[in-house]
Amino acid sequence: MTSVATPLPDFYPGQRHPAGLKFALALFLVVLADFLFYDQRAGISVVLFAASLMCGSLATNFGGLDRGQAAPAAAIFLAGILPALEDLNPLSFTILIIALCGSVAILTNPNLKRLRDWLVALRDLLLIGPFRSIADATGLLNLAKLSAGFVLWLVPLALGGLFVLLFASANPLIEKWLAMLAPGSGASQVSMARILFWIAALLMIWPFLKLRWRRQIAIDLAAVDLDPASPEVTPQNPGESQAPRALPDFFGAPTILRSLILFNLLFAVQTVLDLIYLWGNGKLPSDVTYADYAHRGAYPLIVTALLAAAFVLTAMRPGGSAEASKIIRPLVYLFVAQNVMLVASSIQRLHLYVEIYQLTYWRIAAFI
Repeated sequence: MTSVATPLPDFYPGQRHPAGLKFALALFLVVLADFLFYDQRAGISVVLFAASLMCGSLATNFGGLDRGQAAPAAAIFLAGILPALEDLNPLSFTILIIALCGSVAILTNPNLKRLRDWLVALRDLLLIGPFRSIADATGLLNLAKLSAGFVLWLVPLALGGLFVLLFASANPLIEKWLAMLAPGSGASQVSMARILFWIAALLMIWPFLKLRWRRQIAIDLAAVDLDPASPEVTPQNPGESQAPRALPDFFGAPTILRSLILFNLLFAVQTVLDLIYLWGNGKLPSDVTYADYAHRGAYPLIVTALLAAAFVLTAMRPGGSAEASKIIRPLVYLFVAQNVMLVASSIQRLHLYVEIYQLTYWRIAAFI
């Protein structure tokens, strides 16, 4: 009897999670890496980022975790970060990376039985993983998938861009941040080196979020039927007619879900800034005056709230696909609550500005 090791398809422990969630978390980790490392001296920030990457990997691969290995994985990770907490040097950094990869592997890879399996897991994460990230990005260029994704994201990105423009016109801090991201602006801090840093960070982060482990099994060749006349899967006849594809629903449940997630995140930025600077009397940057912050936002924020209300009425129309969704309904409640906060902040802006300056007919109209 002869047996041979035959490769199987890669094992994906976190395949239940949508790619959009993983990509959003990857972008968050890239932003965190930029904040912690770009033009910064490495130190405890390395440990903080490793812990964040570990949490992100576990979150996106939660369905494939071996919970019986939680204690050994935690012990490996804690033992790996202790030297870096004491003194970050090439040796402690190497130990931290090995501990991070090992703790992720022991929780998600069921094939760790020999030292060779551990070395293969390290190779998958650190050496092959970044190249697989490039392949994943190339796969996004599939026109069929791209067109389907474009339909789902058309409404969220269009309205989201409009909300960003309104927030920028209402909030000098957001306007300043956008100017820092615009390459043609004199205040821009985006350079080719920084873009390359973002790409490199994304290539190293993505393998931890979309885990895949190579596996092999031994197959008994004597038990395999090698008869060429054995039945195969019959390919579909090219001449057979296929069912027509349904027309895209621009306000279907998937589109509304993506819109609400994006809009809640955008509105949360404005809400937090208002809580800090408008209601909490926080200290503004030296180049932004309190009068400018309070005055500019009244009218654009009211327009933003009206557009948001129109979206909610359209999305939650009676009999619509999103009306009975248990996921969408809480997001709608959160979105409405943030809009109420937005209107209250607009009234507070006008109230403070009238106290300092004067009451005009236009400000009376804005109050109404």
